[in-house]
Amino acid sequence: MVMVSNAEIEKLFGWKKGKAGVYASRNVLPEPVQVLACGKLWDLDDILTIAKVKGWDVDESELVKIFNSINKHSDDERESLNAEIKLLREQAQEMKKQLAKVEKEKNTFNLVVNEYDEEYRQLHSKIIEMKEQYAQLAYGVKRLKEEEKNLIEWITTMKR
Repeated sequence: MVMVSNAEIEKLFGWKKGKAGVYASRNVLPEPVQVLACGKLWDLDDILTIAKVKGWDVDESELVKIFNSINKHSDDERESLNAEIKLLREQAQEMKKQLAKVEKEKNTFNLVVNEYDEEYRQLHSKIIEMKEQYAQLAYGVKRLKEEEKNLIEWITTMKR
């Protein structure tokens, strides 16, 4: 898709400056493909189609200039894009390396967490076991105190 602005449209048809804007506001031109802060942009094919319908004469030299401009910029842009693509590929490779490093660290972390979880479970089991032992000992102490009390009462009764 080749994009053109008011200026290119006016040159293409030999119009005075501002006429494309007037035609756009009166809906003589098709809807723009894009509206930017700097102005509206149309697809050149849409403009040439409406020109054919309306019978507007196209300045072939201006059409050639538009296409030459695109081809000129395309070579420069290709070079620039290739450099950008190369840079993006390098960044992607670096990101893959970092991701692999993070994945390795994550796996190491998960192993450590699993070890700590197992240690926690073992300690927790020991604590529960110790609580049960404590409860049994506390019950034993309580029974011994009751027996001591009974024994003291019996000794006291026997002395009388």
